[in-house]
Amino acid sequence: KLLLKEFYKLYSQAFPDDNERESLANLTYYLSKKDDKNKYHILVLKRDNVIVGGAIFDYLSKISSGIIEYIFVDKTIQQRGMGKLILSEVLKILKQDAEKDGKTFKYLFCEIDDPKYRRLDDRYYFSFWKKNGLKKLDFNYFQPPLEEGKDIVDKLFIVVKPQDNSKQSIDREELKTFLESFFEFCFEIDHARESEIFKKNTDYLPQNIKLLPLEMYDTKQLDK
Repeated sequence: KLLLKEFYKLYSQAFPDDNERESLANLTYYLSKKDDKNKYHILVLKRDNVIVGGAIFDYLSKISSGIIEYIFVDKTIQQRGMGKLILSEVLKILKQDAEKDGKTFKYLFCEIDDPKYRRLDDRYYFSFWKKNGLKKLDFNYFQPPLEEGKDIVDKLFIVVKPQDNSKQSIDREELKTFLESFFEFCFEIDHARESEIFKKNTDYLPQNIKLLPLEMYDTKQLDK
């Protein structure tokens, strides 16, 4: 519990928007949640016995893929390879989850801020995802409220890295399966496909959702 509280302090600094940040009670609850197929993980990175980063991520059995909900490194030591170290460990754990599930790992998804809502001096995260080969899914994403009293968040991207590097798009049904699994496991929305938030995300999807390079959204260039 003390480790989780220490983790939560740094996590809260990294994600100051209350609508985008889980409560400590929620993190504690999800860690105790039992599921035979889907897996919830909190990864902690320590340096000299002090927490300097971490990640919250999930394995979703139905699509044999992972979603990173949060990943962060203390601002005082960013751009020193710590993020890459965390990401590498996250992928290792997710692939182990898939192997235990008897499946081949397919996609790494991640929720990230739309950079136009971040200050110019606070966009290192965007370069990080570009360098690691993730691409934006070409649809408007609406994150369900994290808990009662919080709002829908409409300023996030879903970015993805297929394990098949040749893929240029994701089939509509695959994306729906991902959102269904994500909403049911991580937001506890029963029968997610029948929910209004699911329909808000999927009603106007094309047959194939393109994977767009993040350079298209590099607002450091667009702001010039």
